[in-house]
Amino acid sequence: MRVFEPTHTPDAQGGFRDALAPLDPPTWHCAIDMAAVDRLQVTAGAIVPSGTVILRGRYRPDLIATCVLQDGAKSYTVQSSQDRTDRGAELTLVCVEEKWRA
Repeated sequence: MRVFEPTHTPDAQGGFRDALAPLDPPTWHCAIDMAAVDRLQVTAGAIVPSGTVILRGRYRPDLIATCVLQDGAKSYTVQSSQDRTDRGAELTLVCVEEKWRA
């Protein structure tokens, strides 16, 4: 998966734009397990389908809540991260699949 951190960059009109900046290293190898499927969210007056997934892989301290992971056309936003072993060996992420970002 490709991993990103959301950033706010200034635009020419004096405001800010949301952008995704790649983390270093830009990829993370992990296993994907479905936790919940086809949950509906109301976002800005629109109903957006999403699913909850659990990602497990080698520990990375920079993968925190708000990070975005992309696998092809699928995009996942991290909701929580946990070092399951407390030794920096394995990381478990609970993510929401954002179908509107794809």
